[in-house]
Amino acid sequence: MIQKLKESSGKAIGFRFRGELIDKEYKGFVAEVEAIIADQGKIRLLMVVDYPQEFDLKAAWDDLAFWIKHIKDIDRLAIVGQKEWEKWLELLEKPFIHTKVKYYKKSNIKDAWNWIKSS
Repeated sequence: MIQKLKESSGKAIGFRFRGELIDKEYKGFVAEVEAIIADQGKIRLLMVVDYPQEFDLKAAWDDLAFWIKHIKDIDRLAIVGQKEWEKWLELLEKPFIHTKVKYYKKSNIKDAWNWIKSS
């Protein structure tokens, strides 16, 4: 399930990803984000990732295609999760992407929103 978060406004948008993500639902997420990019230009994206997380095969493919196409359209990316190892992804990704990425624990979601919305 993908749910747009009520704190979203303008170019600062957030989504919660929970349970199994199916292709139809993921395509809806992509369409909404692409519409915001078309309207706002570069966006700031907050993703709350609840576990366990499962993708059907087509949704996983769409996810990869989305990131390849739009990574340069995302100015800031905040990932809010509950796994300690997620913080290490930031170090691994730095050489490959120029998007600013930060990882937050769920207890720090307000800090994530503050970072996403700050100038």
